Parts: sequence; structure tokens; C-alpha cells
Amino acid sequence: MRLLKTMLVTLTALLVADVDADYKSQNLGYGWRAMTEQSDPFDTSKFKIRQIYKDIFTVQCNQISWLTASDVLFDSFSFPAEIKYMVDKGSSVDKIGSKSTYLGGSDMVNNDRYFSFTFDETDLTSFSKGKVLNLAGRISASGWETRTLDLSGFEVAYNQMCDVETENREASTHEIQQDYKSATNKILLDGDIEAAKIALNLHLDKYPNSPFAADSYYWLGEIYLLNGEAELARDMFTVITEQYFNHPKVMDSNFKLGKIYFELGYLEKARMLIELVAGSSAQVAREARSFLNKNFK
Repeated sequence: MRLLKTMLVTLTALLVADVDADYKSQNLGYGWRAMTEQSDPFDTSKFKIRQIYKDIFTVQCNQISWLTASDVLFDSFSFPAEIKYMVDKGSSVDKIGSKSTYLGGSDMVNNDRYFSFTFDETDLTSFSKGKVLNLAGRISASGWETRTLDLSGFEVAYNQMCDVETENREASTHEIQQDYKSATNKILLDGDIEAAKIALNLHLDKYPNSPFAADSYYWLGEIYLLNGEAELARDMFTVITEQYFNHPKVMDSNFKLGKIYFELGYLEKARMLIELVAGSSAQVAREARSFLNKNFK
């Protein structure tokens, strides 16, 4: 729900800024998405990224905002806020920001509430090198409100937005698609598991933000299972459940993980994952319920 609200707010902001612009959402990988704007009115292959977002966080060049508790009753406000952040387990850094009814300290009328602050090059370097960004904000003497952002993929997504205007994206996307198709054809058409494994790993190395990354990890998980490499398969399926949690293969991956943990003897963890799948609306739920009835009576 929070992610949906963030997307709606982001889209509203862009539409208010320029109703004639051609905005699209783009998957950048690792949970990051971009709101893009066509930069050349005569060339649809040229665009620039206006802002990137992940979960409850929205990032623009040198600025970050995140949804927080709606504890102030005004319809429109922007108050100075005390901000602290910590990357991984490093030192706490003090910043001055705002708490407001809209992104970036704006007091536009809105039911949501945001903390935001402007960051500098030193902050950006820390974010780019870190794994987790811990954020805290408060106004006046109120208590601290803390949030955590997974920084996986941040540097690549941010650099695309602030450093480079991407051109000929359609051709690039086609190349990525053809590379992925070539890799999967090695198993689907040629039946060559080892060649497919090599090609899929190369695809992920060449295109870390590939829109087919999650599918590639799933294929690799299946291949490692066929090869009897359960721990490598577990790693592949875990990437999907932790980094691509909106992907259609998430429940299938959870079921695969449950069966892997079952075979490895981690029965409680196996039960937890398979019960999660069994209670879902995914197609694999029926198979998960059958597995539970057979192995956890």
C-alpha cells in the first residue's frame, strides 16, 4: 500500500509540473524504479529520469524523501526537522531537513507526511558504498521516527538519473532481450544445461539491471537443482524473494526454497515457507498444500 501511495504521489508531482510531458515508469533493478520524461519531443528513444523510488523512498538529485507517520493534523505544512542518518554500522550524521505534506519539503495539500533532506557529495559517496541506510527524523521535541532503506542498486540507479541522459534505450532493451533469449534457448531448444548456466551468468554480469534478471536467477536456480547443487540453488531463489518481491515467480521461489530447506533438514524453516505459499493465491499454492499434507502431518 505504501509503495502504491508513493507511486501515485510521484506521478501526481510530475503531472503537476508539466502536463504535456510524456512520463513512463522504468524498472532499474533491485527494487528501484524510475519516473522518466521524454527529453526530445521528436525522438521517443531519448529520455531523462526525473526521480527514482523504492518502497517508501523517493530520490531526486541530491535529495531524498520518505513517507512517515501522519501525526500532524494540518492539511498543508512544512516544518524544519532534525534528521540523522547512518550507513550500515558507521557513525551517525546530522542533517537539517523538513517534515512536510509533500516531497522535498513542499507544503502542497496532501494527506501524506514526508521527511526529506538535501545531501552532498560526501553523503552520496557513503550511500553508494553502503548496503543499508538507516534514517531518523523528528520535529521539535517529538520522538524519533526511524526508517531503513536497502541501498542495493542505489549507485547505478542514481547515476542513471543524475549523470547520464540515456539515448537509444529501445535498441538497448532489444539487445538485452535478445541476450536473455539466447541464454534460455540453450536449455529450451538445445538442451545444453551447462551452456545455459554460463550464458545466464554472463547475462547477469553484462546487464545487472536487466528486466530479465529475476527470470535469469530462477533459471539458474532450476539448473543448480538439476545438478544437485542445492545451496547454489537456494542462493538464486533467495535473490528473487529478497530483491524482486513483486515478481510473479516469488511464490514459486519460496516453494523451491521450502523444499530445499526440507531436504537440508531445516524443517521449521521449510514449513514456514511452504505454509506461506500454501496460503497464497498463487498457482503453486495447491502443490504446496499437497506437500504439507504429505510431509508435515
